[in-house]
Amino acid sequence: MADSAKLPGVLLLSQDSTLSSIDRHSLRQIGVAEITSMTSGAEAARWLADENNLPVSSEIIVVCSETLADMSGEKFCDIVRLHPRLLALPVLLILSSDSELAQLKALGCGASAMLVRPYSLNVLRQALQELKVTDAAARPKRGGETAGTHDFDKALETFASNWQQTYSAENHLRAGMRYLHEGKWNNALQAFKQALTNETIRAEAELGLALAWHGKSDERQFCHWLACAAKTFIRVRNWQRARTAYARLMQANPEARDPYFSQARRLIRRNRYSAAAETLAERLQISNERGICEDFAKICLVADSPEVMLDFLLEMLESVLGEDSLSVRAELRAAYEAEKHRLELFRLQSSRERQASLARRFSPSAATIAKQEKETPSPHAEATASVATKDGKSAGGMPSADSKDDADDAPKALHAILPMTPEEIGVDPMTNAPSSRLNDLFAVVRHTWKLGRKKR
Repeated sequence: MADSAKLPGVLLLSQDSTLSSIDRHSLRQIGVAEITSMTSGAEAARWLADENNLPVSSEIIVVCSETLADMSGEKFCDIVRLHPRLLALPVLLILSSDSELAQLKALGCGASAMLVRPYSLNVLRQALQELKVTDAAARPKRGGETAGTHDFDKALETFASNWQQTYSAENHLRAGMRYLHEGKWNNALQAFKQALTNETIRAEAELGLALAWHGKSDERQFCHWLACAAKTFIRVRNWQRARTAYARLMQANPEARDPYFSQARRLIRRNRYSAAAETLAERLQISNERGICEDFAKICLVADSPEVMLDFLLEMLESVLGEDSLSVRAELRAAYEAEKHRLELFRLQSSRERQASLARRFSPSAATIAKQEKETPSPHAEATASVATKDGKSAGGMPSADSKDDADDAPKALHAILPMTPEEIGVDPMTNAPSSRLNDLFAVVRHTWKLGRKKR
């Protein structure tokens, strides 16, 4: 026991109190007097960084399990090695497997030594004694260098933020599942909504929300969250869970939008044709109902490069279905050509209708033309007005509309003149004014009218 009495103090890190009690008992048996137990790696790292927590002898060895309550033992070693005073801190990492991969990972994270469960007391004592003889100058001592701890503090801060979010979300998810079994639907809804903040368990939380609404007999909300869960499972390519959620969705609401198609269109808009083809191929494995090739063809035509998208899809179907894909690929190709032709005809018809609409919009209507003609005086009227006399008589000596004596004769004369066209009366094309031919006509009419007056 002489050697064992010289063993330094131990900081024991375990996942839970049960495992910690086993290791503590073993350390007591080999003569370790001072043992500090913890389950949180982050808390242990902060404790080690504070020199006031070091034993009076300034000698301490960390015995760390492979898994802790908040992180792995490897992660703990990575964080500790960022502190300048803890670079050479002796860390004994206890593994659950003696595989070569596990040992390489332990050495890569900065562990000083390794031990595999189950271990004997002699092996544990020997490992601690070897770590004890580590260069004393490299051990953490009081008053040591404390500068340059930015990376250490930043690593702890980042880990604490991420872990708190993940740990809290997982706790809410577990609580929601427990409330589901107990039939506490409102409590389950609140718990699952809190779990939505973590993307890694978002789909499970959405599925839990669907089940909680189903328990409350709200089928609309049940289908909504079931569709959300299916979309999320498809997005993270968890195909097995996606199939289950999709089948349940189609059973509850056969008219619901296909989440596979929605995800494929979203990927196509991002020009991720290969991922979109994989999504559609997975959809085809669920059911090959009538008309699905037409739906696939429409989705391909949404892409900026439809032919490229179609080629990706055909290749993916061949890799997934093998020889069984021959008939499906042929049907898909035919459906693509037919849908492409239909789309071209539709675009042509739309173009013609658009041109016709523009023509109707910018060409004057019949009512507009009639209105313009009514507001604009004709050349014949202008010519008639220009030769009006001061005596109230119209051109050619005819009485005006105000003449009381000639009221009966004026309409007959006007009726003979008004229907005459510019070609008949002659209009100068350069000045748009009556020519000499018109003046001769007016002279004849005036002379005839005077003769008629004399005979009366």
